[in-house]
Amino acid sequence: MFQEAYSHSRRKGALKKLLIGPALQEAALQQYANQSFEDIFHHIYTLCYVPKTIGLLCIYDISAAICRHLAIDIDRIFIIGKGPQRAVRLLSLTPKNHAIGDITLKYVTIKDVVAAFQKHGYTLDLSTKNGDEFESYLCKWQKNIK
Repeated sequence: MFQEAYSHSRRKGALKKLLIGPALQEAALQQYANQSFEDIFHHIYTLCYVPKTIGLLCIYDISAAICRHLAIDIDRIFIIGKGPQRAVRLLSLTPKNHAIGDITLKYVTIKDVVAAFQKHGYTLDLSTKNGDEFESYLCKWQKNIK
């Protein structure tokens, strides 16, 4: 379930201990059932964030996996990793700030990304209203743009 977080981590040993712990097991995930992405992200941040070990990208990946598991849509495209950062530069988009507790994340809207693809003449092979699916798409898409 947390493969993306694991693949993005440079500290796989520390992350693996966290991922097999009781806080992220199936039964524990039900506590997030009726929460927003922001609530889930903030809670996972307080449980997991360790500077220079488990960073914001892993926290995002864990939170997004929980949202996928519980069918919770993420309404923004959060720009944390280098792939999405490059994609928004290629699309000439300026990310906005979104505060989640005391954390500020950069994001762009789905509407802005769709408009930028049209403006720049790129083909967008995606039809979803889920920001996490867009984030993954942008990460893969930018690898094919020189």
